Amino acid sequence: GSRAEKERFVRSVRHADELPAGNWPALWEALGTAAYEPRLVWEPSELAALHDACGRELAELEQQHAIARAAGGRAAAAGEAEWEGGSFRVKYPPVEAEAYVAPYYLGPLVKALSGRRSEAEGCGPPVPPGFVAAVGAACAA
Repeated sequence: GSRAEKERFVRSVRHADELPAGNWPALWEALGTAAYEPRLVWEPSELAALHDACGRELAELEQQHAIARAAGGRAAAAGEAEWEGGSFRVKYPPVEAEAYVAPYYLGPLVKALSGRRSEAEGCGPPVPPGFVAAVGAACAA
C-alpha cells in the first residue's frame, strides 16, 4: 500500500505492552524502500514473504497453544508453547541470490568499489589492485 495507508495503519494499532517501543513508522517506511548496497540488499516486494512467514509462524504457535491447553490447561500452554524466535528464519529469494561474504553482498560491493566512491565509503580498507576484477570474475562464474 501507499505510505499514507501504512501511516493510518500504524496510528490505528494500539501498541501492545509486550512489544518493544520503537519508531514503527520509520520501520515500515524502510521496508517499503529498495536498497542495493554493500551491507543491505532489499526489495519492497519481499514484504509478502515476510508477511507469509510471520503468518505461518503465528498459526503454528497458536496450534501449539491449543494442543498444550488440551493436554493440561493454561499453565501447560504457557510453559510448553513458547515462541522460539532464535530459530525463526525468512527466505527472501532475491536476497539469497546475492553472493554474500560477511558482512558484504558482493554484487553491490563490486559496484561500489568500481567507481561509485560515495557507496564505497565505510566498506573497509583500501582495495588492492586487481581485487574488483577478481571478485567480479568469481561472481560471474
